[in-house]
Amino acid sequence: MNIIFKKKSAIIISVLFYASISFGLENNGKEDKFLDELLDAGEKLTQGRNNNAIPKVIPKPEATEQTVSSDKQTKKVKGVRINTDFATLRSSPSFNSENNSWASKGYSYEVIDIKNEASGRKWYKIRTSSGKTWWLADKVVDVIDDYKPQYGDKNEVVSVSYKPVDEGKSIEMLLDQAGRLYSEGKCDEVITTYGKAINIAAAKKNNEMEAKLHYNIADCLSKTQKSQEAIKHLDQAISLSIGTGNLQIETLAALEKSKIFFITGDNNTANIVLNSVLAKADKEIFLNSAVPEYIKALISMQIGDLFLFLGKNDDAMSKLEYALMVNPDFKLEDDIINILKNKQVKGYKNISDIDRLLDEAWGYYEKGDYKRMGKTALQVLETTKRFSYKRGIFGGEYYLSMALLNMDDFDSATDHAIKAREFAESGNDNIRLGMVHNLTGNIFRQKKEYDKALYYYNKNLEIVRAAGNIEGEVVAMQNIGNVLTDKGSYRDALQYYEFSLNKSLESGSMRHLSAQAFMNSGKVLRLLGDYKKSELNLKSSLNIFRELDNEGGEIVCLWEIASVLAKTEQYNSAIDILETNLSRADKYGLKQSFIDDISAYAEKNKDFLKVEKYKKKEVKR
Repeated sequence: MNIIFKKKSAIIISVLFYASISFGLENNGKEDKFLDELLDAGEKLTQGRNNNAIPKVIPKPEATEQTVSSDKQTKKVKGVRINTDFATLRSSPSFNSENNSWASKGYSYEVIDIKNEASGRKWYKIRTSSGKTWWLADKVVDVIDDYKPQYGDKNEVVSVSYKPVDEGKSIEMLLDQAGRLYSEGKCDEVITTYGKAINIAAAKKNNEMEAKLHYNIADCLSKTQKSQEAIKHLDQAISLSIGTGNLQIETLAALEKSKIFFITGDNNTANIVLNSVLAKADKEIFLNSAVPEYIKALISMQIGDLFLFLGKNDDAMSKLEYALMVNPDFKLEDDIINILKNKQVKGYKNISDIDRLLDEAWGYYEKGDYKRMGKTALQVLETTKRFSYKRGIFGGEYYLSMALLNMDDFDSATDHAIKAREFAESGNDNIRLGMVHNLTGNIFRQKKEYDKALYYYNKNLEIVRAAGNIEGEVVAMQNIGNVLTDKGSYRDALQYYEFSLNKSLESGSMRHLSAQAFMNSGKVLRLLGDYKKSELNLKSSLNIFRELDNEGGEIVCLWEIASVLAKTEQYNSAIDILETNLSRADKYGLKQSFIDDISAYAEKNKDFLKVEKYKKKEVKR
């Protein structure tokens, strides 16, 4: 049984889809493209909260038809006030998204984003006093141009301390409190908190809210083996749900009621309740086109879980496969997969096979074998056709796009990036959407369409910052710096590199990203003519790469150091670095680039014999 209002657990991604960042080295062609991916910074998808400021924002280009993902109106709206008795707070700007919470009439909120639909409807992204962000439809709010957070009944309570009584406390605040208590396993306190919320909902005659709260209380009671009390609350939830026509809560409560009867040994009553709810679900939920697919998936998942509990594995697998097929949400899919895994249901092998293929695809990427990466990604997509697995489909499309990008097939890479984006959007998964934005930025950067690349990198930055993904933020800032370097905006690029460096050093756990930031800063300082600082940064980078035993990073960094030495006319030292590491450079496809630079530096140093020596090497190659 899933508690309705508990905070969703962090998304567990069995395969980390890394969004590589590039260095923007001066050399063009295949060597530069390979170097773009060489050090594999990897955007690890973690969640948390972070509100640090960023340096000067680079103006984003106007969105074209292919770059529009969210429209914002020109005039800044500062706040909105609820104008209905109860307004639904949603996880995304869509009436099909999950109802996460409610807000009462008169409460006001800060607006941090706006989305305009083609129909003219607006959605307002608001921030609550606890820092949470939700979406509100325009029809349930009035715009406040002079919004200022205040204390009082008609503004959201700013204080984070909780009073021992219900006065001045909204249902939303009680739900937040209950969510924290639930995560700490304090079921008795959760029940008390939901009881207070029920009093408010009853006073407001919000039967739908009251039903959900009774269902949540029953969840805690069943966990503490208070079966009879749990059934009383489930009966309340069922009765209230029937009155409001909420099939979701009615069905979930009846399924849980049946399970409790099975656990307590009253199999006769349990079967009567179960058969009744299954018949009603088949008729009124699964065959009803008006019921959202998310609800169908949720109900089917709970039925499958109950069948597994009863040892009906084949029936359970049928229900869980259906849930996977119709579910549009990556988060619910995680719950379904975990049920399969924990119960060791045979269907989990199909998912394991897909995950294994994704791991193989990533392994080929790390080796630079993009053809085999693409073939493996296609195999993933073929396998997922036989077994609906949205993470597998997303991963297949995403990896295939990455492979095609590295083979310079930009059009095909774009096609598959769009498919990956559509999956992320349909599942309301901002983390995956940010990954696709980053990948799209890489595509446009390779095409040298820098303004479009900046647009998408900035979109990714917004998402990872909102999620509190510090490592993702560090990667995004370096990507933006790389494009600015490509554009020749070296001082702006340096700001982003330095910010990225500071963030990575503060964390203490991103040594690979710190090394990259030092190297990128060193490169752009060389381009700005500050050779002393450039060499210091590059040596810092070199030391970290050596500590990490990252030979590829070390080779690239030595190449950059040689460039700095050549700028200060230390040609012999530069040539010595390149000659000493020539064989190692060959492992990373850089031997010819090293030879070209040796010849160029020898020419400037008037060492014409060495020039002839390396010209012969070049001919042999």
